[in-house]
Amino acid sequence: MINKPIIIGKIGSVYGTKGLIKIFSFMENKKNIFNFKKIWIKKINKWNELLIKFWQIKNNNFFILIKDINSREKASILTNNYIYISKNQLPILKKNNFYWYDLINFNVINSSGYNFGKIFNIINTGSNDILIIKKNKKFSYNKEILIPFIEKDVIKEVNIKLKKIFVKWEKNY
Repeated sequence: MINKPIIIGKIGSVYGTKGLIKIFSFMENKKNIFNFKKIWIKKINKWNELLIKFWQIKNNNFFILIKDINSREKASILTNNYIYISKNQLPILKKNNFYWYDLINFNVINSSGYNFGKIFNIINTGSNDILIIKKNKKFSYNKEILIPFIEKDVIKEVNIKLKKIFVKWEKNY
């Protein structure tokens, strides 16, 4: 059974007749998706463990071959599923380091003590990551705020124990 699932990618289309599947990596370093031999998908509310038998990079695309999947028909059943790993498959980080998923539900507070709300997602725009914050309920006309994760300029402190991120960012509404 999977323990604390984390999405690391998505299964794309089938490639060829032998069951090769195109995948999309959500990892910061895209090739790191191949560090995991055991991956999971969820189909009809059931976790399915998949073992990667082989992988390759071809024309800047990533492809995998799953154990016991040896035909186009079998592989096509897996398309459009997210790829998960168990949290315990991730390397243990040094003190004061964190994974993005650790920051979900952290409160974001500015230097004036204003609490913008809680982080519910983080996206990568290429130039920097963006915290998507679900605003406090009293501001129903604009439910989300986006704050760039730029250390030192915007992000002043990430406090794991308090589950808070302190930012240099003023209210803009």
